Amino acid sequence: MSRPSALDPRLVGAVLRGFRERAGLSQEALGEAAAVHRTHVGFLERGERNATLDSVDRVLGALGVTWAEFGRALDGGRADARNAY
Repeated sequence: MSRPSALDPRLVGAVLRGFRERAGLSQEALGEAAAVHRTHVGFLERGERNATLDSVDRVLGALGVTWAEFGRALDGGRADARNAY
């Protein structure tokens, strides 16, 4: 059985940013709603920090996005990244 590959932090960040922008929230407003500092939101969106399950759960909850929606967006992002090469 093959080992699952790790998620690219930049892909996770791009997906989170897309959901935030669609919600019309600033990083600061999302940070407040998710109980994380706005700079942490920025680090996550730029892929500068590996996202923990807790931080992603807080952000998704604040955005009203389910884990299933997040997973589908990640899968779509992987497909887009593969097609870009």
